[in-house]
Amino acid sequence: MLYIKPRNTHRADGAVVPVPDDAPELEIGAALGLVIGRTACRVAPADAQSYLAGYTVLIDVSVPHSVFYRPSIRFKARDGFCPIGPAVTACRSGLTPMT
Repeated sequence: MLYIKPRNTHRADGAVVPVPDDAPELEIGAALGLVIGRTACRVAPADAQSYLAGYTVLIDVSVPHSVFYRPSIRFKARDGFCPIGPAVTACRSGLTPMT
């Protein structure tokens, strides 16, 4: 499954992940984060890898939920729900990760 973790969810490696008052527990999962190196729109599948600057590990934090394929944003995209890092490994494309 692919999930988007918007900017509000990003947390630095080692930072505290806030537990919302309405969530007595959190689900934690490991994920591979792809770092996009330049602006992209309607990229052909054959060209997609040339847009990658690197990859990193992520912690996929979410509020427990029963819907797997289309969970509500309120379960997956809360503030601080995506610790990133500790480092980005560069791809061979030569692109520098965007900040």
